[in-house]
Parts: sequence; C-alpha cells; structure tokens
Amino acid sequence: MYEACLDCDAPSIFGNTGNGKCSNCYGAGEKSGYMDAIIPSLKKDNPEQCPVCDGTGVCQTCQGDGYLKS
Repeated sequence: MYEACLDCDAPSIFGNTGNGKCSNCYGAGEKSGYMDAIIPSLKKDNPEQCPVCDGTGVCQTCQGDGYLKS
C-alpha cells in the first residue's frame, strides 16, 4: 500500500502522491528563498547548494517518488 509523502514540496490534496521535490529548495537544488524559485531572475550568480537535498532537488524522504510504501 502507498501513502502520499507529506515531506514533498507540494503534497497532493486529491491524489495519493507528493510532487517528489525537496521542500527546502522547492526542487531547485539551491539554497534560496521561495521567491527565488518562482522568479528565476532573483537567483544569485553563485548559489549555494541546498543542505537538505545536497543539490539534487529531490525529496529525501521519498527519494522523488512522491509516495511512501507502507
């Protein structure tokens, strides 16, 4: 049986999955703020790697699947 991963950036309300993206960097893989993820022009020239996903942009709880096996 599967259950939605609630640690993803955007867990689905109606489905049984998350989006598989890191909730700290919103899937960008960079240490940035929410507005940086929405408006790419705000990104820094040399961004730091996200400390939670190590720059992968993938949710570390579900490994990017969006769901957990139970």
